[in-house]
Amino acid sequence: MNSLTGLLSQIPPGPAYAVLAAAIIAESVLLVGALVPTLALMLTAGALARTGSMNLLWIVAVAASAVMIGDALAHRTGHLLGPRLRTGKVGRRIPLPPGGEPKP
Repeated sequence: MNSLTGLLSQIPPGPAYAVLAAAIIAESVLLVGALVPTLALMLTAGALARTGSMNLLWIVAVAASAVMIGDALAHRTGHLLGPRLRTGKVGRRIPLPPGGEPKP
């Protein structure tokens, strides 16, 4: 069993919602989807809701909020770092989409 999934099942509901939100935000912003098992966390949270340890409505609300926050932060990160990444050594090797021009 994954350590985050095991942690989610062993901590009280309040911190469990925070762990769930942090994992979802980390997956969106830091692009660590392969390292942060959010699907397994969501399935574990659903199972805990079935047993009565967590509230399903709170799980859905926390997950939806975390996804929106993570996407907004990822967009902001791309806006701030995008031009620098595009003009960097590796970024210059990636072709632009049709009609796309790099911003100065």
